[in-house]
Amino acid sequence: MSDGWAVGPGSPPTRAFAPPAVLEHTSDGGHTWGAVKDPCGLDELTSVSFPTVADGFVLCTGEPGAGMQGKAVFATTDGGHTWKVAAQVQIGKQTPALGSGGYAHGIVFRDPTHGYMLLGGGAGGGGVLRSTDGGATWVGLGGRPFAEYVDALAFPTADVGYVAQGSLQSTDLYRTADGGTTWTEVWPSPALVPTGGQLLAGGGIAYGIGPAGGLVRSTDGGATWSAVGADPAALSSIAGSQTLFGVKAASGGTDDLYVSADGGRKWVSLPLPASVSPPYALGFDSRADGLVEARGGLFHTADGGRSFVLVNASPPLIGSLDAVAPADAWAIGPRSLRHSTDGGVHWQAYRDPGGAPPQFVSFTDAEHGMVLSGDYGNCGGTDCTSTLLTTADGGRTWNARLLPGVLATALAMTAPGHALLLTPFGLLRTSDGGAEWEWAGAREAG
Repeated sequence: MSDGWAVGPGSPPTRAFAPPAVLEHTSDGGHTWGAVKDPCGLDELTSVSFPTVADGFVLCTGEPGAGMQGKAVFATTDGGHTWKVAAQVQIGKQTPALGSGGYAHGIVFRDPTHGYMLLGGGAGGGGVLRSTDGGATWVGLGGRPFAEYVDALAFPTADVGYVAQGSLQSTDLYRTADGGTTWTEVWPSPALVPTGGQLLAGGGIAYGIGPAGGLVRSTDGGATWSAVGADPAALSSIAGSQTLFGVKAASGGTDDLYVSADGGRKWVSLPLPASVSPPYALGFDSRADGLVEARGGLFHTADGGRSFVLVNASPPLIGSLDAVAPADAWAIGPRSLRHSTDGGVHWQAYRDPGGAPPQFVSFTDAEHGMVLSGDYGNCGGTDCTSTLLTTADGGRTWNARLLPGVLATALAMTAPGHALLLTPFGLLRTSDGGAEWEWAGAREAG
């Protein structure tokens, strides 16, 4: 289809305190666009929907106030050359066709007769209205009263529809399968998807911190997750592979190291010495041999955290730490990736090919690893760009891949080429080295 319509930015603003908007049309599949006069006048052009090349509708809205807003729906049957009022109401008024309560955010028509209007908050709460007569009259569908800030509406069929509701911090997606009578939240997933800032993968199993702070586990590369069933709700971090380690605050201003030998079902607490508390980063391999970065320096343990030996009083480590083997470890240093082959005594710096500070490092074995870098301190939550670096030869060479729009809070490789990426908006997974990503997190059956 080469014909399309959109609401685009315009200048100057059409009314105070509102972003400018113009009606735009393309007839060459989006390669070029031209402005088309809309019928909104001094009101704001809010939404456009063309179910056919000739038949279309626009939604015009007035200044909102006290939970109410003037609204008008205009219709065209000649491809936007002429428009006529389908339904209109002034603020504070109520007509049999359309009320002024609620803030209108969009319309969508499946065909020239059947359409939907999305209302957010306002007097009487938000919701979805439906028209079965080409926009002349609108009836509320009941169901969920959406909040004031809703973003988008789609009805691909008469029964199935979606509403996106969000803010700068998060976005919720709702779905209906009965034409809008009832709505179910489908994103964020109601499943036990990791949300805390920690991910761990090893031995074919991935672990994370769930929405309530407890430990969750995936055995299929992050596609589905289930609660482990232990009581690690206060754990702030985890590290390790077949044996798990976590930390939580103890009395007296120190922390305790928690160790599990059965994948998180049972935990044993080990008091940490004052010099090793609080720990900044943990890096254990599968044999309970690992490194702990703390205020007193970098410490090594060969007995699963029962005793520690200082190996570096001033380590250049400031973040992510991953121990591959007793002597082989990777870490994030000041604006560089660091590698140690002598148990943390000495560290070699790797310059980041992406040019941005490295944030996370994760290795599945001595050869296969990933590093995620990004200048997160100088970008907003929605305009960050990360660089994913992968190696298959122990860090001798790296391949870089840009991930536009990604701000990550954790990274974990589950197998060579497979990884999980935790973001403020959900969990992403890849099985091809980062070329393609998909959202993860359905609840495991049982």
